[in-house]
Amino acid sequence: MRFLIEGLQSIWRNIGYGLVARRYEGLDLYAMMHMFWFSRAIHTMADLRLADHLKQPRTARELAELTGCQADPLERLLMFLKSSGVLTLDGQSRFQLHRRALTMASDAAISLRPWADVLGNEVWKAATQLTQTVRSGTGGFELATGQTYWEFLAGHADRRACFDEGMGIWTQVHSPEVVRKLRLKDRKVLVDVGGGGGRMMIAILKANPHLQGIVFDREETMSTARRNIAEAGLSDRLQARSGNFLEDVPEGDSYLIKHALHDWRDEFATQILQAVRRRTPENGRLFIVDAVLGQDRAGERFRRLLDIQQLLWTREGKERTQDDFTKLLSAARFRLDKVRRTAFHDVSVIEASPTR
Repeated sequence: MRFLIEGLQSIWRNIGYGLVARRYEGLDLYAMMHMFWFSRAIHTMADLRLADHLKQPRTARELAELTGCQADPLERLLMFLKSSGVLTLDGQSRFQLHRRALTMASDAAISLRPWADVLGNEVWKAATQLTQTVRSGTGGFELATGQTYWEFLAGHADRRACFDEGMGIWTQVHSPEVVRKLRLKDRKVLVDVGGGGGRMMIAILKANPHLQGIVFDREETMSTARRNIAEAGLSDRLQARSGNFLEDVPEGDSYLIKHALHDWRDEFATQILQAVRRRTPENGRLFIVDAVLGQDRAGERFRRLLDIQQLLWTREGKERTQDDFTKLLSAARFRLDKVRRTAFHDVSVIEASPTR
């Protein structure tokens, strides 16, 4: 994000508006208005798999042949990506990936390509409806497509797979920090509610060899979870079970909910927590991994961005303050005991215990 902002500031200065902005307060918003072009360019880069084709330096014409594009408009896109610090250009007019763009390759250890795909498709559709969402209260994706995002994913297996892969990437990125903040020495069975493909639980169990675990989510995610569990060699300690967490969850002595409550309005978030509370023993623990609004100034812009994304994407979802979490937990007979920050602005570990 920083290099994009720096790029915008550079453009602003180069076209002469830096001087004008000093005379007319507020004109620097002009640069902010154009930020969407950067995201569209990166999405197009992902859609054309340019990073995969740029494992070696190539000219615009060579890339046009590989991607089925017209050479001139493609070269203009490539030059824009170069000016934005995503690509480089050598003396033989061949484009290469800047080191920061290596994560756009499909086979990168941590590939951002699936998430760029999600942002450029479903999230973009939702974002175009922000004005109407603010006026009506209906989520942007639903306004654009006539379906909620979850209804859409249920009917589009390919987009479901892309979403799950994108979410799995962030779990992979976040998991070392989350594992470090969890207190699990006296725990026996941890249930990951809404655990998707199981990557978070795999990381947790590898770091806690005494622990048994259960990944709990929709049936359509179970094949991926079971495959990941088998590949990790944890089939004897980690189960994958399907169900509806609004109704019931598997039995355990501790529970984890990572970036799931923010998909739901308070009524349903409370319902999820109540389902967990019914299964939680008196000495049990609940760990919620989520953004916490208002923690500090440094990360607040990003957290507020995510809050708008939830508004548009899920209709009922939202990010929450610590007071909001305290109220939700209390309504479900939990007490908020501790909030542990991590290195990520959107990842804190909230620890709670059951009350009577």
